[in-house]
Amino acid sequence: MAAARAEYKPVQLAEAARIGLAIPRTIITSQPQAAYAWAKNLSRPVVYKPLNGIWHADEGQVRALYTTPIADLSDLLDPAVAHTAQMYQEQIDKAYEARAIVVGDTVLAVQINAGSEQGKIDWRSDYDRLTYNKIDLPDDLRDRLVELHARLHLVYGAVDLICDTKGLWYFLETNQAGEWGWLNLKTGLPVAGAMADVLQKGPQWRR
Repeated sequence: MAAARAEYKPVQLAEAARIGLAIPRTIITSQPQAAYAWAKNLSRPVVYKPLNGIWHADEGQVRALYTTPIADLSDLLDPAVAHTAQMYQEQIDKAYEARAIVVGDTVLAVQINAGSEQGKIDWRSDYDRLTYNKIDLPDDLRDRLVELHARLHLVYGAVDLICDTKGLWYFLETNQAGEWGWLNLKTGLPVAGAMADVLQKGPQWRR
């Protein structure tokens, strides 16, 4: 039950905001007029974000649905918006993105540098042109990520973050089954050691 609740993005965003993590301004709605009015009032670029790990068929292949900019706000008035709940967020002016691996009370982070315009919107869409380097997150951000996972009853999570052009950090989501192996190969991020430690001792919030 806890795992299913923690997987739900609206729950993650609400808990993140509650403990002081910055999140992009967000609307979740199935009402086209509400989505359009919100975006017009925002006066900033808007992106569509899948509410879950949605896949779609494209030229005979099954592909992930990535973050998509809304170039024309009138597209939000499409009746198809009403078919199910949709999530839209303000588009943050990124300096770069990062993935933080939370294992118990340990937070390990990697800066992800996109090498293409496509990758700058959603780095998952262009793995071949990414570069990586290990970074240390600010102490308050690291502490809040640990607190968030404790509130969600998650011992492990792969967190996606944005650092904007002013140096402000935004929480996007955490994935309790998020990948980390390729980050270990690219940067030597010591995730396996952190996992061994938490398996032996457990996280502090469970002791």
